[in-house]
Amino acid sequence: MQRVGAIILLVVVVAVEASAQMLTGKDLQRYCDSTRLDYEGGICRGYVEGVLGSARSTDKSGRPKTHADGTWDETLFGHRWCLPETASVDKLVAVFNRWLVAHPEALPREAARSIAESLAEAFPCKRTK
Repeated sequence: MQRVGAIILLVVVVAVEASAQMLTGKDLQRYCDSTRLDYEGGICRGYVEGVLGSARSTDKSGRPKTHADGTWDETLFGHRWCLPETASVDKLVAVFNRWLVAHPEALPREAARSIAESLAEAFPCKRTK
């Protein structure tokens, strides 16, 4: 029983310490390089989904704002993107990974900002007239 308590305490301490630190693009790249659905791949996918959840625009009823072409309108850190309904988390992780390779200057920056920038570049919104 003491062993279980010690493990739970360790997990809580690590989680609190991790939440106090900002993930950089380089930190997240390590997790996103995992092609398997293992612990590291799960951290990456969860982080990307968290950024999407933070950016999701909703109407008054709480439904995601969509355009006539079926894209979702999302904005975060001044970056705006419109995801197609078919965009999977795996596809968005691949977009982020390719973007980091093309933009190594973003590696030390905050990961959430880099995700937002990569999505805005890959999925620009159509200009409204």
